[in-house]
Amino acid sequence: ALNDPSVGVIIAYHPPIFRGMKRLLLKDTKQRMVLQCAAKGVSVYSPHTSCDSCEDGVNDWLLKGFGSSGTSKAFVPAENAPEGHEHAGKGRIFTFHQPTPVSQVIEQIKSHLGMKHVRAAIHPKHASNERLISTVGVWAGSGSEMVNHCADLFLTGEMGHHDVLEALEQNSTVVLCEHSNTERGYLSATLKPKLEALLAQDGGEAVEVVVSQTDKDPLVVV
Repeated sequence: ALNDPSVGVIIAYHPPIFRGMKRLLLKDTKQRMVLQCAAKGVSVYSPHTSCDSCEDGVNDWLLKGFGSSGTSKAFVPAENAPEGHEHAGKGRIFTFHQPTPVSQVIEQIKSHLGMKHVRAAIHPKHASNERLISTVGVWAGSGSEMVNHCADLFLTGEMGHHDVLEALEQNSTVVLCEHSNTERGYLSATLKPKLEALLAQDGGEAVEVVVSQTDKDPLVVV
């Protein structure tokens, strides 16, 4: 993006900087990125947590793989949500109208994310279809916090080893799709058209919204 003179703003879902800095040095890769943006006059905006929590945000996009086969609500509702954002909150809990075999749920996830493979810790009772999936906890990115709540299946990008074991002990199945794979599709499917519509309403100079074609999850199955 920095090599394109027409780019004035980069909307980076993940902030390039997560920790506070007291100085900027070229020898540090993350700090060098900030200096390069400043030198090119390019602003960077990162709406990470807001996109996760808002209605029609990343977690709601993840649920679209299940279509209209159930209902959803925030896993952890936002406290004192402003008017118009009453449905905001951390994660989502999806409830199927009809309990569904775990194999079908996993295929829906893979199809929605365009993935051939996912990692799964399948509870034995789900694997044998002794118990079907009625509820799915969804948490884009890193979803270890979900383990403190209840769902038949947890869908997230990554989760710690001991959190996966705890989920299994709670009779839950865990599906891991790698961190950014649970987020990236939202940019093209939802954020890009929303931005284009808002910018068109502004009535100013035409602005083109382009989604990176080179960005991808660093982890692959080999």
